[in-house]
Amino acid sequence: MKTYEINATDCNSPLDGQWSGQRWDKIPHLDIALFHQNDNDHKPVTKAKLAYNSDSIFGIFKVDDNYIRSTTTKLQESVCQDSCVEFFFKPKTDAGYFNFEFNAGGNMLCHYATDPSRGPDGKITACQDVALADQVEIFHSLPAIIDPEITTPTTWLTEFKIPFSILEPYCGTLGNVAGTEWRANLYKCGDQTSHPHWASWAPLTTLDFHLPECFAPITFE
Repeated sequence: MKTYEINATDCNSPLDGQWSGQRWDKIPHLDIALFHQNDNDHKPVTKAKLAYNSDSIFGIFKVDDNYIRSTTTKLQESVCQDSCVEFFFKPKTDAGYFNFEFNAGGNMLCHYATDPSRGPDGKITACQDVALADQVEIFHSLPAIIDPEITTPTTWLTEFKIPFSILEPYCGTLGNVAGTEWRANLYKCGDQTSHPHWASWAPLTTLDFHLPECFAPITFE
């Protein structure tokens, strides 16, 4: 089973999308490279890093892409239709999971789900918006709107900071996370780009990102 250790960071500078900058230069990366068999020949190279301090979890995605589209601009719109990176995680075994999704333009969707089953409309039946989503900080290297689609080789980055305090109303008090283990998966997709694709860090049993049973351990050093 895949595992990833989340290193602590003492960098307090604003998010700047520097993959090898002060916050990220010593942080190991993981590869989002398990593509679904129905994909076409477009397999963007996607890497991510995670870090934490006493009050937040940080992440950065780096994508070497060829076809980039970003049209949704409102919070909780379906960003997975655009060029998108996603971080799903379950802080406690007896609670639900969060999905934080970011398109290449920096727009976000974030939910907390307690039951991954889907209704007749295909939507997750037991999920709710994260009420304090405006406290999530996001850096994006590309413009908010990318339309028409970029069709030349381009590297783009998305960086985020999620305060633990916005998670606790849903999953309970987290306390000092050092030495604890969460479970998670990370994804790259682009449902309505010219070259749709779906990739994960940990293996999936079917083409569905909402599979907490497929999440893998992430441990806080």
